[in-house]
Amino acid sequence: VVRHLRPLGIAANIIQAAFCRLDSVATTFGYLIWAYGNMTDEDDIPGRDAIIKSIEKRWQKTDQEVFVAAVILNPFYRLAPFGTRLNNADVALIIVRLWQRFNKSRDVPSPEFLSQLQDYLTLKNMFSGLSLMCQIETARAERENETPDPLRVYDGYKFGDQDPIFVAFARHILSISANSASCERLFSSYGSILTKYRTRLLLKNLTNTAEL
Repeated sequence: VVRHLRPLGIAANIIQAAFCRLDSVATTFGYLIWAYGNMTDEDDIPGRDAIIKSIEKRWQKTDQEVFVAAVILNPFYRLAPFGTRLNNADVALIIVRLWQRFNKSRDVPSPEFLSQLQDYLTLKNMFSGLSLMCQIETARAERENETPDPLRVYDGYKFGDQDPIFVAFARHILSISANSASCERLFSSYGSILTKYRTRLLLKNLTNTAEL
């Protein structure tokens, strides 16, 4: 029982974090399949198979393309988790379809967007130093005892305070929270702050106090 529950406990801690990105959800699904797939004892097989079947059923119900895109757009992963299952053309089609959905358009993205996407996939031109940028962020995260943040990597590609068009799209995908924990914690903080002695706080002051 403990062996069966431990991977689920790890997954729950990841997915119920204050902010959980879509790529974290996708890689957590992958971790669960890997963890249970490695359980080969006869006593484990019935429980293992039931759990894997349940995980696969849930994955089938998700909007898979946006989760796959989130993994690809994380500069620490890119295409590595998919091995030979996806080539650059497959990725381009996924990204273009998502771009069309988010922009409610049937047009293809601009040549600038497509060029930057190609540079990202091939680590050329604008993204030729991406691996080094990831190393720098990893070193910073280790010093501060944090998890490397892909959005900090993309910060290095700003022109002043403006993101290139592809980076803005990647930032949009990686900024989506897969759970409601952050909202729940914020409203819980509001409830603690907005007592009967503070009933006249305006929303701005209430939010500032919660952030403090």
